[in-house]
Amino acid sequence: MICVNDKQIGLIHGHGCMFPFGFKWGLLTQFESKVDAILYGHTHSARNTMEDGVLFFNPGSVVGRFPAMRRSYGILTVGDEITSQIVTLEVKKYYYFRRCINVASNTISFCCGLNKGTDSYI
Repeated sequence: MICVNDKQIGLIHGHGCMFPFGFKWGLLTQFESKVDAILYGHTHSARNTMEDGVLFFNPGSVVGRFPAMRRSYGILTVGDEITSQIVTLEVKKYYYFRRCINVASNTISFCCGLNKGTDSYI
């Protein structure tokens, strides 16, 4: 946990946070005090959503590691407010396997509780 401009930001890789109640619950329970934002990785799937007053921010995968459907990185700005942006470098082309990967990625997202938000790339 770090404090920047009076904002509490939780930093965590994210592995081991999924069970028993989903990834969101797992991430939230890793910090002893209230957080304004949680920055994590592990899933390789970009996420930039605000839920219940907490920013869940995963920059994705700059190399496009599975199950990421695109290469991306994130920009987080902490001032009076926290602003965040996912920058897409390249959409990966899987041709014949794209449908299977989309199904697998969506399944992983659903199981991890990551299926909310319009700025999620899973």
